[in-house]
Amino acid sequence: MAEQNRRKFDNLQIINSPSKAPNEITGKLALQDLSVGERLQLLPISGKAAYARYIGHIPGVSLLVTKPKTLNIVTGMVVNVRILLKGNLYSFQSTVMSLNKIPIAYMHLNYPDKVEIKAIREERRVSVAMDVKVEGEKAFANGSNTSQALLTDISNGGASMEAPVQLGVAGDKILLTANFIPGEYDQEISIPCIICQVKGLEDIKTKELTLFHGIKFEFSNEGDRGIIERYVAQQILYAKTCKMI
Repeated sequence: MAEQNRRKFDNLQIINSPSKAPNEITGKLALQDLSVGERLQLLPISGKAAYARYIGHIPGVSLLVTKPKTLNIVTGMVVNVRILLKGNLYSFQSTVMSLNKIPIAYMHLNYPDKVEIKAIREERRVSVAMDVKVEGEKAFANGSNTSQALLTDISNGGASMEAPVQLGVAGDKILLTANFIPGEYDQEISIPCIICQVKGLEDIKTKELTLFHGIKFEFSNEGDRGIIERYVAQQILYAKTCKMI
């Protein structure tokens, strides 16, 4: 429904900080900090992006990564590689040196001489559309302590979401549960959050109310923080690949 057909339900506003241009430097990829199984994005000169897993490396020679099933890779192919590591996005161009089938389908990428490094800022938000489950310490406006909601944007530090019921007021604590690793093991994580702001829009014609909540993540462990950082970076990469941002 067009914005002009809605009126504000209250004076609370969800305000997103403007994204700042990330720092950009050139340096070496800290491969010693990469864990086996780390996710890499491979983007060929022409074609869609695919994802591989880091296996290991031969210093100064090659990187060993799994071969994506969705990408038609041949020896000599040039690919752009992107890796998120400790809040930094590492990008470099590489060439497929060899393909191997035993014991698994994997390949050697030539070792990068130069790597572009960009810092991913916490306030960088990306639009999403993800169904999530919300649980509250206090009962929601409808008397229940659980509700479904729709995540509409996310950053490393928080998110915005729509809900069919008011989930609380600023300062209330909630627990958000969702799968931030789609397609992989259906792994759900639960993140403690604090409601920062609430905004309601009512459709003038139908009187239907949509409630928007701004939340801040209060991570209980570094593992969940890392999952969110990787998810946000991957969504940003996807949006850039599709020229959405």
